[in-house]
Amino acid sequence: MNKPRPNLLLALLWGGCFLSPSLSQGTKANSARPIGIETGVAVHIGGDISDDMGSTTAPSSDPIVLSFVFIGCNRVGWSVVDGIPLPASTVNEPQLLQTFEDISRLDRLPEYFFFVGDLVRNEQSGETLTRQLKQWQILWDKGALATSGIQLVPIAGNHEVLKSIQTGHKQYYEVPDATAYPAWLEWINSEKHPPQPGNGPTPSSHLEDLLAGDNQQFSYSFAVDSNNGKRVRFMVLNTDTDSTYRNTSASCCQHPVEITKELPPPGWIPFHWAAEEVDSSDDLLFALGHKPIAYPANWKRSMPSNGANTIYNCGHKMLARDLAETFQESGNFVAYLCAHKHLWEAFRIEDSIWQVIAGNGGSPLERGDQFGFTLVNIFESGKVVAIPHERAVPYPYYGKSGVLPAKPGVPVLLKEAGW
Repeated sequence: MNKPRPNLLLALLWGGCFLSPSLSQGTKANSARPIGIETGVAVHIGGDISDDMGSTTAPSSDPIVLSFVFIGCNRVGWSVVDGIPLPASTVNEPQLLQTFEDISRLDRLPEYFFFVGDLVRNEQSGETLTRQLKQWQILWDKGALATSGIQLVPIAGNHEVLKSIQTGHKQYYEVPDATAYPAWLEWINSEKHPPQPGNGPTPSSHLEDLLAGDNQQFSYSFAVDSNNGKRVRFMVLNTDTDSTYRNTSASCCQHPVEITKELPPPGWIPFHWAAEEVDSSDDLLFALGHKPIAYPANWKRSMPSNGANTIYNCGHKMLARDLAETFQESGNFVAYLCAHKHLWEAFRIEDSIWQVIAGNGGSPLERGDQFGFTLVNIFESGKVVAIPHERAVPYPYYGKSGVLPAKPGVPVLLKEAGW
C-alpha cells in the first residue's frame, strides 16, 4: 500500500513526522562546511572546552569510566531522488552501516548503543513494521557491531508505533497504532533486545498516567556501575505512548478538524512513572526518548505543543513542562537525549537542563549538512562530555557513493567534574 505524501506546508508543521524531499537530499558537489551554530550541525552552549574533550579516549589523569553512543532518525523519506530507488528496508542502509563501522573503530568501544527511534519508516501497520524491523535486524547482524560486545538498546519512535490517517484534503493526523505496539514487542523479545524483562508502568500500577496498555517494555529504566563504582541510571521514555486520554481542546489539535477531538494525542508519556524514577539515589541520570521536550533552542517549554514535534504539552496536560521541571529539581540529572527533528543541536532548556537532539542519523535533514552519531563519555572525575561525530551528506542522501567515515565535531560539556 503506497502512502500519500503530504504537502510541504504540512511537512514543515509536522517536522520529524514527515519531511518534504526538498528539505535536504544532499548536494551533488557537497563539501562539509565548518561546524558551528549557523549550520545547525554542532552547537556548543556554555561550559569550557578543554583540549582532551574532543578525544574518544581520555588522559590517564581522568580516564573514561563509562561511555555510550546514541542516534536517531535513520529511516528514508517517501520520495525518490532523481529516480534512484529507495531501499526496500526503508532504512538509509549506507549511512547505518557506516555508523556501525565508525563506532567499532572508536579508540574505546562504548558500552551501549541507544537508537532513539525512527529506525524504519512504517507509519502504516504492525505487519509493515514487522517486515521492516526484520530487514533492519539483518543490517545489524551483518554490521561491524553485531559481535563487538556493545549493547544495542532500540527505542520506539513515532514511525514505529504511530500511524498516519487522513482527516481532510491533504491533512493527516498521527495516532497510536494498536497493531504496531505488539509488533515492536515481538521484535524486541524475539531478538532479545532490552529490556528483558521491563520494569515500566502498567495501567493498574500508574492509574494517573492514563495508559491504554502494558508499558513495561516501552518506558523503563536500568542502572549500571561504571568502572569507578559510580552508578549511572538510564531512563527510557516512550514518547508516543498509547493513552486513554482524549483531547477536547481545539487549540491542541494538529488540524482544526472535528474528528481530531476524539483521538488520543501523539507525544504522550507516562509522566508520573517517570517522576518516580527520577527520585533515585543513583549518581548520574540520563533520560532518552524519541521526541524532544523543547524545540528549537529559543522554544519555551511552557508553549503549547500538540505532540507532533515534541512531547505533548497542551491544554490540561503540560507533560513536557512538567518533565523538564522534574529533571531540573533532580540532583543527579545530566541530560535528555532525543531525536525526531532531523538535525543536531545541544542546548539548555530555558538555561536549565541539557537537551541533545541527534536526529541526524540518515533521514533527510531539516537543517545542517552532516549525518552521524553522538558519543557520550563519563570521566572518573564526574565530567560528562557529548561529542557529535559527523560526515557530509552525500547525493542522494541515501546513496552508496560518497559515504565517508565520521569525524569528531565540537564537544559539549554536559556536566562539570564532581560527584
